[in-house]
Amino acid sequence: MEVLSKLEDANKPITNEEVKKVGEELAGALFADDIKIHFENNLKELDQKIMRIRIKAGSNVPNYPWELLYYNGEYLSVSQKFSLVRGIPGVSDRNGIEPEIPLQILIICASPQDERTPQLDILTEIQSIQTALQDLEDEQVVKIDRIFAATRENISEQLDKKQYNIIHFIGHGLFYENKGYLALEKKANKMLDMVSVDEIGNMFSGQHKMALVVLNTCKGAAANTGRAFTGMAQYISEKTYCPAVIAMRYSISDRIANVFAQRFYTNVQRMAIDANLQSVRSRIWRPEMADLNFAKPVLFMNSLDGME
Repeated sequence: MEVLSKLEDANKPITNEEVKKVGEELAGALFADDIKIHFENNLKELDQKIMRIRIKAGSNVPNYPWELLYYNGEYLSVSQKFSLVRGIPGVSDRNGIEPEIPLQILIICASPQDERTPQLDILTEIQSIQTALQDLEDEQVVKIDRIFAATRENISEQLDKKQYNIIHFIGHGLFYENKGYLALEKKANKMLDMVSVDEIGNMFSGQHKMALVVLNTCKGAAANTGRAFTGMAQYISEKTYCPAVIAMRYSISDRIANVFAQRFYTNVQRMAIDANLQSVRSRIWRPEMADLNFAKPVLFMNSLDGME
């Protein structure tokens, strides 16, 4: 698909018809032959239930934007009849994690000084999360810890202190020599410290109550942040106890980052993770525009819920 190059480059204009065509071609490839018959039969029996579509694409399949699936006149990732998630081939379902009261959330922020990592509006996103959770925090239903100027040392130190249910990272990802890295800061001088996906996996390995990791970036992110984040999300989903990881496939505007944070965390206590993200996508979607923002959050999920 030639139009896929436009999806990767925010400077290339794209039309509604081009976006829809990508979605139709993806649906045609996915719902073929017996799979289409099985899918249609399940649709007839759906009634008021929500159908979860989980796509497990092997390493030989390109990393297509499945969140753009367009079938029977609608994008499945914003439809209230479906939830659209990705799975990891060869990884069996894990049990959902029952959230604690208070729900333990760790926000990790990093914006190192380097030409590859432009400065981000991190405080605005933190304020959005804070606003969404303020009442629950006041009622001691949620407890939020924060790490600013994140380094590998202060992250490891904090993770050794306590168990978290949700870890939310705000910053850059870098993709170098076919491997994803988080762009953290060096303790001594705030310069760039590229921490590999393997090291991040080791940091998280002791977090046995972790139900969700969010890898988020906002306007001005490094060009290959989305590629690094989606690769890292797959690794975390496969190698740690965490049953659900959300990663931004492409950089998003400050407005979308705020909508995502406010909408998602407002519902985090009362909705399943996939249903919550589906609701967020429908809130972000602007049908009158060639807007790809609804398809940017990607959910990797290897459980029936993530948090029970």
